[in-house]
Amino acid sequence: MVTVAEVWFWPQREGEGLAAAAASLAHTMGARTVAVVFGPQQQVQWAADEVLYWPYIGLESGTAIAAGLAHLVKERRPSALLLPASPLGSEVGARVAAHIGASFVGPCLRLDHSGKGRILALRPAFGCRASCWLEVWGEGPVVVTLSLESLRSRRLSGSPGRVTEIRDEVLPVAPRGRMVGIYALKPEDMDVGEADVVVAGGRGMGGKDGFQLLWELASYLGGTVGATRPAVDAGWAPKERQIGSSGRIISPKLYLACGISGASQHLVGMRGAQEVIAINTDPGAPIFSLATLGLLGDARQVLQAVLERLSLMARPQGSSPPFLPPSTWPGKVMVCLSAGPDPESLVGYEKGEGVPFVLGPADASALALALKVKGTDKYLWAVAVGGEEMEGPLRLALALGAQGALLVGTPAGEMDVLATAYLLAQTAQELRPDLVLCGDRSLQGGTGAVGWQLAHILSWPCVAHVVDASLSDGALWTIAWAEGGRRVLIESSLPAVLMAREGAVSLPYPSVRKQIKARAQPIIRKVPSGPGHGSRGLKVSSLGPPKPMRLGFYQVEESPWPWQRVAALLGGGRPSSGLVTGDPETLAIHLLEFLTSRGLLAPPKK
Repeated sequence: MVTVAEVWFWPQREGEGLAAAAASLAHTMGARTVAVVFGPQQQVQWAADEVLYWPYIGLESGTAIAAGLAHLVKERRPSALLLPASPLGSEVGARVAAHIGASFVGPCLRLDHSGKGRILALRPAFGCRASCWLEVWGEGPVVVTLSLESLRSRRLSGSPGRVTEIRDEVLPVAPRGRMVGIYALKPEDMDVGEADVVVAGGRGMGGKDGFQLLWELASYLGGTVGATRPAVDAGWAPKERQIGSSGRIISPKLYLACGISGASQHLVGMRGAQEVIAINTDPGAPIFSLATLGLLGDARQVLQAVLERLSLMARPQGSSPPFLPPSTWPGKVMVCLSAGPDPESLVGYEKGEGVPFVLGPADASALALALKVKGTDKYLWAVAVGGEEMEGPLRLALALGAQGALLVGTPAGEMDVLATAYLLAQTAQELRPDLVLCGDRSLQGGTGAVGWQLAHILSWPCVAHVVDASLSDGALWTIAWAEGGRRVLIESSLPAVLMAREGAVSLPYPSVRKQIKARAQPIIRKVPSGPGHGSRGLKVSSLGPPKPMRLGFYQVEESPWPWQRVAALLGGGRPSSGLVTGDPETLAIHLLEFLTSRGLLAPPKK
């Protein structure tokens, strides 16, 4: 029996940052830290008071990892379990919470502990235009995912404590789909928002010929091409590849900025990049203040030298997206809709009053995909959990072709994600659909937990980050996004849950006549007797402005210096030092060495 409180973490990604976050929370609670490591031949290297090592559990799916974590959490009942807010970490966290009936919070920036013995979680709100502290009430463990951006700058020195090897048998897991194939897309077929590597160009590329160099380099790196607004306005790149406050907001692993000075509008768009390489002729360009590697030179000449060396290597061959057969299977489809405060409106957000609610981008993709799968021979139910603010999204679904709309009212008291999943599961058991769709991200800050938890409760297979789907010959075929801009073709049995990827499918706009007709259609209202699981919940303890910014990036630790605040607002930066200088050949060698060290290129043969 554990007598001292424990904070656990699963170091799947950003393990050092998670170890530091766990140690910080444990210090405020007077607790000890425990790292949980799965799989054979794993290095037990994380700084923690204890390491639980389970060498026999399979790592091939999130369902297996979640089952193993839930098994251990049930036995020792830690106060909190911390995971990274990566695609796999978000799935595992949501499934563990469903396994043990715990509250799930994510993605968070910081954790604290109240004097009442409750955990506090800081999470962005209103599209990162505000922030809120959530208080977790109820007994038992809390499952938290922490944003990768908040973990990357955190480090904890120390060595592993006592290692406890788990010898339990491998646990049974929930059903899952069968992977048919995986496709590495060509740069031109890859969305700029989903690539691990983005090679972006600005005015310094000089024209379309300069952008052709970017496309060639992207093909070697398995990435795609982005552009600044001036480059798009000049016609050198299409509008959908524009990065910035008036374009796309992206978070690649590597951002290669070529001929880009770094205006504040552009920095907003690439603020989530893990690492930045900048090539520019101006030593005072603001982009250098954000760069892991800064090369002072002409971007065109440097890229030409790089491509001359890469021409001796075999270029990876990308493939076109897979093809799906048309939907021919008659059945019933249910789409789960959610809405949140309009991130473009800050009217009265301090009091939570006067802010309009809108359908989130991921929910819009889910509705658009449901309409596509439905076709003309399937019945589509649009379902929402909440109050009157959900009537607008349901009316929109009716105007676009849904045959039925159901609003499940929330019971008295605070609701968390798992309570919502239980209400949706009850509804699915009553409607008996062949397919349930929802978004893979919530407008209010969630990471698609509802879909994973809904599938766990129903014991249905679940496919996340879906960009296309088809019901054909009694089987479900889906195309899903995978990290690195790849596509995965999956075959699943029915019934199943699909989580649509944000922006994957465009939602059409209904005509005025259809909108008027939808206003007259009835919305069925259902009042449940209770949330369907234990007395858990989340409470907003405070809501305020976003945390201070550092050079265009959200800072969760210390306030920046005054010059940094001014620089962030004006698009400038501190004068750069340590830039790499030299002729194009020298700069090309530095760039290739950096790319090789990051595993993006094979090391040269000796």
